[in-house]
Amino acid sequence: MKMKALMTAGATWLALLGTAAHAQAVTAAAKPCVTTSEIRAGLLTLLPGVLSAVRDACLPKLDDDSFFANGGEAMVAYYNVAGETAAPVAIAAIQRLSSESDDFNIPEEFDPAMVSVLVGSLLGPILAKELDAGTCGYADRALEQLAPLPPENLTGFVAIVAEGALAAKRKKAEAAAAEAAQALAEAETPDEIAAAEALVEAAKNDTIPFEICSSELVSR
Repeated sequence: MKMKALMTAGATWLALLGTAAHAQAVTAAAKPCVTTSEIRAGLLTLLPGVLSAVRDACLPKLDDDSFFANGGEAMVAYYNVAGETAAPVAIAAIQRLSSESDDFNIPEEFDPAMVSVLVGSLLGPILAKELDAGTCGYADRALEQLAPLPPENLTGFVAIVAEGALAAKRKKAEAAAAEAAQALAEAETPDEIAAAEALVEAAKNDTIPFEICSSELVSR
């Protein structure tokens, strides 16, 4: 469940990027891209809220000698510092991707620190309900092992997993698009054409709206 919560944070960040990128891609011939550094910055921004939500949900279900009771607060504070440092990069990534569209804009007065707070407030009630004492025990032990590591290690790992998931989704989307195009080319009756067109539309909606690219490419 802990890893699921981390992946939820990763998915939330990638969804934010995807929303902004999709708006830009409507008017751009080539897909916009994000760097691995921007993905990691986004995860660093979100992770303090996730950790805080897990700790708050599990604390009442564990003994007083648990890591959450003795070291959890310090770990969240440690990640908060890293998140605040990374937030400008994360917000700049979304602003860059959304710069050509009015569909997704971040107000100038937007406080990056509120991203983590919002994630924590959204996850809190869910985790409090879903996490039992056994699962909290696993999360407690896992975080105790991760606590000495720099936050970048954990977010780097999650980013690698997210990149792998994106690559798999992209491959699946490309295969679905090819299948839909073939079905449309072979369709003869009105019903077959309508069904094929529906497949084509579904394939378009399932396409990854951005690519992962190098920092050098973004800076050009």
